[in-house]
Amino acid sequence: MRRRRLGSCARLPAAMGVESTGGEDMLARLLLVVPFAAAVAIGCGGGEGGGGGDEVLVQDFNGITVETRTVHNPDGTTSLVTTSRETPKEPYTSPDGNYRVAFPTPPKVSEQKQATPVGEQTLHNAVLVQGRKTWMVGWAAMPAEMLRGKPADEMFDRALDTSMNAQGWVVLQSNGTQIGPHPARDVKFEARSVDGGTPGLGWERMALIGDRLYQVMAIAPKEAGDGTSQSQFIHSFELVSDVPPLAPPEPKPAEPKPEATAAPIVDPTLVQAVWVDEAQDKVGENGPDGRNDDHVRIDVKLPNDTRVDHLVLTRHNAEDRWDSRSGGPPFAVYRGEELIVPGHAETLGVLSGDVSFDAYLSPLTPMEGGAKLDVVLDLTIGGEPHTIRGTCTKPGGPVAAPAPASAPAAPKGFSRIPPGRRGSARRR
Repeated sequence: MRRRRLGSCARLPAAMGVESTGGEDMLARLLLVVPFAAAVAIGCGGGEGGGGGDEVLVQDFNGITVETRTVHNPDGTTSLVTTSRETPKEPYTSPDGNYRVAFPTPPKVSEQKQATPVGEQTLHNAVLVQGRKTWMVGWAAMPAEMLRGKPADEMFDRALDTSMNAQGWVVLQSNGTQIGPHPARDVKFEARSVDGGTPGLGWERMALIGDRLYQVMAIAPKEAGDGTSQSQFIHSFELVSDVPPLAPPEPKPAEPKPEATAAPIVDPTLVQAVWVDEAQDKVGENGPDGRNDDHVRIDVKLPNDTRVDHLVLTRHNAEDRWDSRSGGPPFAVYRGEELIVPGHAETLGVLSGDVSFDAYLSPLTPMEGGAKLDVVLDLTIGGEPHTIRGTCTKPGGPVAAPAPASAPAAPKGFSRIPPGRRGSARRR
């Protein structure tokens, strides 16, 4: 004889599923049907001593289970409701699902039609909810378009990621396994409670058997034991009759690769502007001054016969502005070993293809890690003016604030300030 108290329970969603969002996610949407039911089950029902619930007396009489429910009416009176059902002696066998599994008591069986981009699909579910515990088996026949040429693990991963993310659940373990010759996946997860109560622990087995994708699941509150009964339910799932496994996809013949041909550059492109190092002393008020300079490399792709008219680097939130025409704080621009801007110059040359400029900057005040530079190149191509822009950031900067405990902390930055340069200033 068993006695338990049941609290109020939220109503299951009418469709117990989600709306269609596109062909690629159809597999994941098919597997979202039962998790919604499980989420509601975890969030309903009271524990021992919970107030306001109905008290149920469960008794077994020669293979018949009798439930006597004491209902507390709003007017303060009580009434008794008695139901009975045959106690199952054999595992539940699905007449159309070709499986049997050890449900504690007979489940509720349902079907759901769902329109998808590859036609209407039927979802078959067998669900048993007892208080805050849920057992279920769901399956659907997968269309050939979804199975052709795709390994089972790819479908398991996509379905698992989408279904768990949709519920806000967390995967704790995920391991590959087999049901006979058929690929399967065993998963342990934490299921949130829809009423904000204690989370539940869930055990799930997904299996691709022929063209059918099965989902076997059991969920219980964390305090309901070590999960032995839930694990036993998962492992009790078996086929009634053998099903031949899907044939592996035939490998596609390798397509000959076209010969690579260099496409002409039509538009100028700033490939990157990066801070390289602070290891050389190239410039100062009157030549090298014994202090290393900030080294910035600018890589561009240029159409044939592009005239590079003007290079400007501007430091954010500071007075520094290095201009290849009008000068500025001490700087120089090299192309390879060739000095093309010794302080200032009318142009940087007529150039084509991949070109790199190395700019050595002597700022008015030292640039700390995280300092940003705007980079502007003015060009003339076929007599028409063009401008390309970019931004360069010096590595380092302030240490990031600690991340919340649930997320990994961001990596700490660093400041590269050479000895003797901290706190110093340069003025023209």
